[in-house]
Amino acid sequence: MGSLYNARQAQAGNLIGERIKAARKAMHMTQKEMCDCLRDYGVELSIPAVHKWEKGTTVPNAYQLFALCYVLQIPDGLRYFIGSTEYSSLPELDKEGLALLEKIRQLVIESERFKLSIPKNETKLVRMPFSYLRPSAGLGNFLSEENMEIREYPEDAVPDKADFAVCIDGDSMNPFFVDGQLIWIEKTQDLSPGDIGLFGYRGDCFIKIYQIREDEDDVFHEIKNLPVLVSYNKKYDPIVVRDLDSFIVFGRVVR
Repeated sequence: MGSLYNARQAQAGNLIGERIKAARKAMHMTQKEMCDCLRDYGVELSIPAVHKWEKGTTVPNAYQLFALCYVLQIPDGLRYFIGSTEYSSLPELDKEGLALLEKIRQLVIESERFKLSIPKNETKLVRMPFSYLRPSAGLGNFLSEENMEIREYPEDAVPDKADFAVCIDGDSMNPFFVDGQLIWIEKTQDLSPGDIGLFGYRGDCFIKIYQIREDEDDVFHEIKNLPVLVSYNKKYDPIVVRDLDSFIVFGRVVR
């Protein structure tokens, strides 16, 4: 007997993206309004990132999906995003299947890994700079005040050494960092191999793993140590920094 759920078919039909869009419209919410609400649940997201979700270019991770269920008032997100158009039942499942689904739902709810920290009024907030510019979306100047705004974050969500926040753009750092994820940067140029940093190079900006590679100069045949920017996602080739004059280290990712 074939499976009642097929991930490949669901992805091809953009099931998650269509369901996000439908739930958002049912709440009479714009994409910007949804982004603003998600911020209260610890999810920093841009309008282009929401557009990618709804078009099926990218999908939210588990934490973002659970936050969406709160924002869009989806009482049973697992059933909703599996494919049922109704919140109350899945008619395509028999009694045994529904019982198994309920058991999975309870395991997810009880898991510490997937519990959302719901902001409370008594939570102490701190004001921190947030950069409008997105890594890989052009270099600009991340340290310029005109590209920053001050936002409030729960104090316990801000790492000790953090100086400002940015959002990931793209999938080059999957699976450890996902599109639209908020990360914190410590302003420093003192990076060690293996550190994850925020870099500018030849007019572009990147979140990458910092490495060093020995390279021989073609003219003077001298051995040089050149920075190399590496992605977690192996479909992206490492970037060897040969033009040091256009290379900038903005800081280290501290979360």
